[in-house]
Amino acid sequence: MKTDLEKTGCCVVFLSKNKETATLLKPFYFRELKHLLQKSCSKEQSFSFSGYTLNLRKKELLLPSQETELLTEKEIQLLSFLFKERREVSKEEILGKIWNYSINISTHTLETHIYKLRKKMQDEDGKVLKTEASGYLLCL
Repeated sequence: MKTDLEKTGCCVVFLSKNKETATLLKPFYFRELKHLLQKSCSKEQSFSFSGYTLNLRKKELLLPSQETELLTEKEIQLLSFLFKERREVSKEEILGKIWNYSINISTHTLETHIYKLRKKMQDEDGKVLKTEASGYLLCL
């Protein structure tokens, strides 16, 4: 008896970052491909820094006090970007990456988001989400 692979002569193989393999035999349904892609390409579901835990799936931030704050999509993108960069990031770079703004635009969008995010984080003094001379830094 022939296997599905021998019958079709073709398959689609995905490799995820943790070296697990997933196989999808042709013909397949689009929803199967979509599910496999989402599973294979999924990012970390949460990360922690300075006593905070950001849950990307639930879009919430667990504070050191164990309170939970719901975050907007832009707040999540901002924290995730600063966490991944692990360095001081300029205002222009953040505006370009998160908001797709050009370098020459004048706006207070970023400052407003930082202010609201600090209030949610109960970090009004900026010890965790720091404002530096040339940008912003997330203290890990």
